[in-house]
Amino acid sequence: MRRKVLFLLIIMLSVSIYANPWGSLKKIYLYKSLNNEKKMLKYLEQIKGKNINKIDADKLGKRLIEIGDNFYLKHKPETAIKFYKKALEISDDFWFVYNKINYIEHKDSIFSLNPVNVFKQFLLLFKDFDSGFLFLNSILKSIFYTFFFVFFVYSLYLFVVKFRLIGNDLIDDEKVLNTKKFFIVVFLVLWPIVILSGWSIYPYLIGAVLYSYLNSNEKRSITFFLISSVLTTIIFSFNMFIENNYKTNEFLTIKKVVDGKLFDSDIYNKFDNELKLYQAYAFYQAKNFSKAFDIVQSVDKKYESKIKYDLLATLYYELEEYQKSIENFEKSLKINENDKITLNNFTIVLLKEESSDLIKQYEIRFPQIRRLKNRALEFKSFSLKKTVLWKRLLSDLKESFNIMNLLKGVGINAVRLPYLYLILLFFVYQFIINRFLYELGESTYCSKCSKIIKKHKIHRSYDLCDECYQLFLIKDVVFLEAKLLKEEELKKKHKIKFLIHMFISLLFPGFIFNYQKKNFSFVLSNLTFWFFSFGALFLSVVFKVIFGYSPLIVNVFMVLSFVIYLISNLIALKGDDYGI
Repeated sequence: MRRKVLFLLIIMLSVSIYANPWGSLKKIYLYKSLNNEKKMLKYLEQIKGKNINKIDADKLGKRLIEIGDNFYLKHKPETAIKFYKKALEISDDFWFVYNKINYIEHKDSIFSLNPVNVFKQFLLLFKDFDSGFLFLNSILKSIFYTFFFVFFVYSLYLFVVKFRLIGNDLIDDEKVLNTKKFFIVVFLVLWPIVILSGWSIYPYLIGAVLYSYLNSNEKRSITFFLISSVLTTIIFSFNMFIENNYKTNEFLTIKKVVDGKLFDSDIYNKFDNELKLYQAYAFYQAKNFSKAFDIVQSVDKKYESKIKYDLLATLYYELEEYQKSIENFEKSLKINENDKITLNNFTIVLLKEESSDLIKQYEIRFPQIRRLKNRALEFKSFSLKKTVLWKRLLSDLKESFNIMNLLKGVGINAVRLPYLYLILLFFVYQFIINRFLYELGESTYCSKCSKIIKKHKIHRSYDLCDECYQLFLIKDVVFLEAKLLKEEELKKKHKIKFLIHMFISLLFPGFIFNYQKKNFSFVLSNLTFWFFSFGALFLSVVFKVIFGYSPLIVNVFMVLSFVIYLISNLIALKGDDYGI
């Protein structure tokens, strides 16, 4: 008899340890101190992430990561990886563990990134709301700063190349400066700078004043920037909208409720219906069923929600009021009849009633019950999705999402930003210049020697000065020797220009495209290069400050920016002959 009792006690103890992850963790610590790695890994396998609330899962995961770190320091990387992977099984918050795994797996490899680890970590980033929000916020900021940085660099390039043409147009044929029009040009350039502030103004001013001097490829690039300004403004306005909502105290409270923080009744009684259900769920997770039940009961009777019915059904099950539990599970399944956890728990409650007629009745409506009832079932704890935080963020913190609220918030931010007005200013400048400063745009560069010439003096359809026209277009042996000498002189000048452009390409990939009059290629290559560069910078800094780690995708961004850098410069250099 004593042997049987002892045998049963041993079985019960082993079952309780298996079911209780903290019991398994204690055993792991015990066998770790005894250096019995085999036993320790056995109990590690017994730790399951099911039915562990978020707070406990986070605590347990941190302990497992600490043990993994300890084994790594002891030069046992394989054992460390097993603990890291177990931590990932029980909680979605430990995305940074993939950094540790990736480092161990590839520290001696030429290729330091495992695409599988990168992809899995990327998915985990968005399962955790905070990391997902920071990632999105960093990417949207990268788009904004990339666009205006490249626009500024390109407009600065145009200014350096074209500004002499404006001076030439303000001087008449008698070499006299038109003072009146000179001051108009100065006023057009300077007044926005005096009134407004910020470096992002300059690209619009430069583009507007120089537009009449641009060739078709350069005009195409400016048009692209103007159209993209609208899209970039909308993107940045959207980012401002969600960032402002994220920083409010109201959203901080919402986030705490969703994360499972327990509030006093004088606070949660002021919550809306959805937040009350999340608060009730938090009390349910804390095993305070009576408080959870009271909160659910305070929810508006007309409020329809699957969470509400699942929670009521679960609470009635805990109180062994199976009939009421069945009624609420039935209401939940009307909303989503394919929910596996709800069907599983519904089947268990039906079996508790021990009524074959009742089971047959529901088998007709829900055929899945026929399959589930013959299995060894356990009542499963359902979890709440954190997507509610995204919904609140996009709906201006309101309970129900309304696309008009989102559009209104983004629109208000867009109107407050100066960029739409700067686009309008661009077109106003075009009208003023065409109406009152029509002389601007008359000058251009000789396509051979780069000498400034007036368009009304250009020979036919060629942008050539008189000297180059005689040397290169008039076929006369008298000019042959002079032509050869001129070609040598021009080749030296173009080589110097080419080398300057190539030197600048070390910082701005594909800058030589501008020399080749392929300006749009330069714009596209730099937008992609600087997007990945700024993206890597923002993600690395923000995540390291807050989490202590930067996600693996930062490395991917750095590799992509380097690849774009090389490809852009190689394509730009291919087959170039210094323009001669």
